[in-house]
Amino acid sequence: MKKSLFNEFLRVRKGKFKRDSIILKLKRKKIVSVYILEDDEKMLKSKRTPILPPPTPEKKYEIFIDSEQCDGCELCLSFCPKDIIEISKDEFNSRMLHYAIVIKPEECAGCRQCERLCPTVSLYILETDIKEVNNSE
Repeated sequence: MKKSLFNEFLRVRKGKFKRDSIILKLKRKKIVSVYILEDDEKMLKSKRTPILPPPTPEKKYEIFIDSEQCDGCELCLSFCPKDIIEISKDEFNSRMLHYAIVIKPEECAGCRQCERLCPTVSLYILETDIKEVNNSE
């Protein structure tokens, strides 16, 4: 059965393949085949150095929460991958609602999940380059 599936896959694929192919069996009973084209092999043997994109500058992210606008729905809290947002336990806003607070601001990854999901648009993320911050000081 494995050979028939493999041969069927070969018929569908087009191009010249090396005879040596690697077949990896995954846990979900799917067969993944990796082929090296002859042209790709020539390219891999060349002594050219790849052109890499410039390194991305490191960013610093600050979360600002408007406590008066926040209604404490906890969407930002539940979708934050770093768990840096909490709902205030002792403090209330003018509408007598608990609101979100940032407990670990330095750990923000800048994914903007909280900003996208907030139904009251009460929080936003400010992104700054670390180099710019160091130059201004």
